[in-house]
Amino acid sequence: MRRLLPVLIVSLVAGSGLGAAGERCIQRTGYWGGDGPARTAVVVNDHAFFGGVTLRVADLAVPEDPAVVHDLRLDGSAADLAVKDDRVFAVDATEHLKVIDATDPGAAITEWNFVPDDPYWMLHRIDIQGDLAMVVGRGHWSIPDTDSNLMFLDVSDPTIEPPLLASLQVGGIVDSLALGDHTAVAATYWDTIRFIDISDPSAPFVAHEVDALDLIISGRIHDLATYEDLLAISDSEGRVTLVDISVPEDPEYVTLIQGLDLGTPDLEFEGPMLHAVGSSCTSSGICGGYALVDCFRPRSPDLLGRVDGPLMASPAPHAGHVMAAAFEAGLRVVDLQGQTDPVILDVVLPEREAGAIAFAGPLVHVVDVTSLAAPEEPDRNTLVVLERKQDGGLIEMSSYAPRGAIWALAGDGDYVAAAIYDEEIEFNSLEVIDVADPSAPVMGTRFGAAVSVEFDTMEPHLRMEGNRLYFSLENSDQILIYEVSDGGRASQVGSVEADGELVNFAATSDDVLVVAVRRGERGWVDVVDISDPSTPVSASRFDLPAPADFAVSLDAEGSRMAVLCQASDGWEGPYNYTILVDISEPTHPVQAVEEDLPPTRWVAMGSSVLHGVVDYWFPPTIHHTALEMTDPGEVTEIENLGWLDVYRNRVDTDGPYLSVSRGHLEVHHYGICPSEVNTIEPPAFLE
Repeated sequence: MRRLLPVLIVSLVAGSGLGAAGERCIQRTGYWGGDGPARTAVVVNDHAFFGGVTLRVADLAVPEDPAVVHDLRLDGSAADLAVKDDRVFAVDATEHLKVIDATDPGAAITEWNFVPDDPYWMLHRIDIQGDLAMVVGRGHWSIPDTDSNLMFLDVSDPTIEPPLLASLQVGGIVDSLALGDHTAVAATYWDTIRFIDISDPSAPFVAHEVDALDLIISGRIHDLATYEDLLAISDSEGRVTLVDISVPEDPEYVTLIQGLDLGTPDLEFEGPMLHAVGSSCTSSGICGGYALVDCFRPRSPDLLGRVDGPLMASPAPHAGHVMAAAFEAGLRVVDLQGQTDPVILDVVLPEREAGAIAFAGPLVHVVDVTSLAAPEEPDRNTLVVLERKQDGGLIEMSSYAPRGAIWALAGDGDYVAAAIYDEEIEFNSLEVIDVADPSAPVMGTRFGAAVSVEFDTMEPHLRMEGNRLYFSLENSDQILIYEVSDGGRASQVGSVEADGELVNFAATSDDVLVVAVRRGERGWVDVVDISDPSTPVSASRFDLPAPADFAVSLDAEGSRMAVLCQASDGWEGPYNYTILVDISEPTHPVQAVEEDLPPTRWVAMGSSVLHGVVDYWFPPTIHHTALEMTDPGEVTEIENLGWLDVYRNRVDTDGPYLSVSRGHLEVHHYGICPSEVNTIEPPAFLE
């Protein structure tokens, strides 16, 4: 089995696409949170589009209170945005270019989601001038001598996928680019500036190449912006240089704009008006703010107004008097006050980032680690109650905030339990919440839980099965058992003590608990009868088959458990693989599948689906894999969800199942494969 691993990996990668109609697939049907830092913004039709993985749409009718009216999901975090008429073009460091119809911003949809050129290239910058778009991509490997691919697209016709006019490969990683009337400009990470003749967009060529120092730019190039044939270049020392690019073969230094004092500026022209915001600090410690510069007479630019303020990014001018800018977790708006007296309105729309999740019937309880309940208590997180709809959607029902930082959640039926951590006194307590009425959660029992701990590491493990709550700390040797009743009242009814280091555990029912135990470099799984929790009885000990050393993790559902093992077979060192064990007879557990399953980082079980995370060697990525287990003696791969990095032990495995990945909650459904679509919007729920 070991030496067949590379072949297995290739076969899994090859099967990662959606299946044909009638086959069964896993499809995403909803999401929540994981917006990510907002590093780019544009304004179209009086609305700002901004965000990270979630591209949000804010109505700017009232600049002091921009209301989010819509959002769209991208494949990755938005790296750059551009606007043409009523369309927003988005790149997110994947091979896809998204064209979003923003005719009605409150109902904006992804109109096209296509690969404009070689899919090896990761698209990360875009600019549009007139009917021409320039998109740059780079290879997956970010090394200094990586080439960049410049693609020129015709964006004149909104009814068709933008056709590729030409492609131009240049050396180095292009970090910033801009399109002028006659010249395209591309600057690399190592400060090589290329001026590209685009008089014939179907045959662009590098007309001139210079080092930044040749244009009296001593800092690292940060951003580019153009107005007609005037180019503005910002650098890491906070300076902005103007260059005449009307003749691509002979760009001419014009002047240096003085007195901005913003930090390292992001730039955007609105006609001859240059908007600049400080997006990072300079080496001299100057940080943040906004400035407006009139460049109508480029040799004597006029600083109309500036204001100190926070760091912002990607200025997006709107209606001549309001400028919106992305700011880490959201959006800030600048009121230009007649241009001479700009005021930062300091409107921040915080991102939502999912931490732990718990499930109770149709409800999902998610820790929002960015929505703080009180500014004076920065470690106090908000728990948000979401209702799972049959179409895969998530509706926010309410929120509540147990005091302290939440490390872990568990839930079932009408109850949720939270493990609370206090940094000063380390792990502190458990709190049980009655969520029978999801619109009004009731805080129940809060109690300290003493367990035997040998080492300092104290990560909590929580499980709920019916009205039973099971709790332990990493590196402990005890599992405490509680009964939970109305109002969130909890009382301890028993405990299970492991004969060694307790790795992890799972409850298959009120009667059976499976416990992964390790002693030194060897391990096993105890199957424990807990029908009477006050006097648990060891039903059997399952010794892991060779070459397993010990269990890394495990999960169980019904009559089966999946055990993630670590082994060292002398060929490639430590090796993780999964075995499936039949525990329908707790006194006699047997391995259900003869072959071990794909190497994983963690496992999660449903009644018919086994989930795992698979490490691939080339390219080095982490992929979620799902295996169907309808045949007791066989597992079948049903879908590979590609780049999804699902956090261990944070997946609900049955029905429309959910997972936390990179700070967002994803909803997936296992069912009939959808027909291929050209948008990235979650497909409709299919029975």
